[in-house]
Amino acid sequence: MEYRSKFLNPKWRDAMLEQGSGGAYEVSQRMTAMVGWAATAEVDNFVFDQAAERYALDEEVAKRLQKNNPEAFKNVVRRLYLKLMDEGCGPQTTRQLRSYVSSTVTRMI
Repeated sequence: MEYRSKFLNPKWRDAMLEQGSGGAYEVSQRMTAMVGWAATAEVDNFVFDQAAERYALDEEVAKRLQKNNPEAFKNVVRRLYLKLMDEGCGPQTTRQLRSYVSSTVTRMI
């Protein structure tokens, strides 16, 4: 429930982006927690699909996260990439993430 009301909520995301480096760090921490939660409980792929759409595949948001805190942004993308490689996401998100990762991750590592 917390992930729907906060992490996946565009208003919360925008508030975190306004907070600069600390907000980007908080986004990164929530992504890490979500991956941990998914490792111990069943989490629907839509949660990861929406996280990908809101944080990595939204070009404006991705640029702001990267500008605010490059390491936090790398963490978000890496976590999504690990989820993709481990279990996959929904078909459309999987295609988009693979394309995004192939063009972005190698520059970030």
